[in-house]
Amino acid sequence: MSAMNAVNAPVLTRRPPTGRLGRTVPIAATIIRLWLEWRWLRIKRWVFGVEAMRVATHRYHLHAAAAVVRRAIRQQGLIIKTCQFLGSRADILMDEYVRTLSLVHDQVPPRPWAEMRPIIERELGMTIEEAYAEFDPNPIAAASLAQVYRARLHDGTSVAVKVQYPGIEEIVASDLRNIRLLADTWAKLETVIDFRPVVTEMESNAPEEVDFVHEGHAAEEIAAIFGDREDVVVPRIHWERSARRVLTMDFI
Repeated sequence: MSAMNAVNAPVLTRRPPTGRLGRTVPIAATIIRLWLEWRWLRIKRWVFGVEAMRVATHRYHLHAAAAVVRRAIRQQGLIIKTCQFLGSRADILMDEYVRTLSLVHDQVPPRPWAEMRPIIERELGMTIEEAYAEFDPNPIAAASLAQVYRARLHDGTSVAVKVQYPGIEEIVASDLRNIRLLADTWAKLETVIDFRPVVTEMESNAPEEVDFVHEGHAAEEIAAIFGDREDVVVPRIHWERSARRVLTMDFI
């Protein structure tokens, strides 16, 4: 499907909030509300007994996990990445959270083509028609920091094009500050789980998440490591169609 003939690409109906207050207040309010509900549940567990409150405890954790997912979908950015990361940590979180937080992978709404096309053309320094023979403006995947399109190069190669959302670097920086604040505050109030090591790991890795040049080189390093194996395939990076915010690779 040619970009010139595209109409009505998927539209994001609720834009993620921006600015310090917009990124801080909603997630903080959600966490505070859930924490107060948890404290009240702990009082009832103390009064009525843990066994008598077992079903209510299970319901609370499912409710809390779902509330975090809903907030993450509205906030987007690194909040979604945090949920995805925690959803893979069955070693530190209860099953209710692992199962529910993992659902965030499939619920990220895509951004409209009108917002994403300028990023591709600005990063590559050319129009879509100059860069690609065909480009489907309907994304095949949307994630926390970017979304992916299918395209075809002028030599006929089928490729996947990963494009960062507009303003995502500022959102990531703001989210990192907020997550650190929440983790430090939580550590002063609760001793059940210490999230600070998780935040430290995210602070170390997040800057590289928004640098697709780094991601492309990492892919090539991994390809070299597994170069003698036939059961591992790493998509080839097309550097002439890649930049810091756009990454073009073989479509597999």
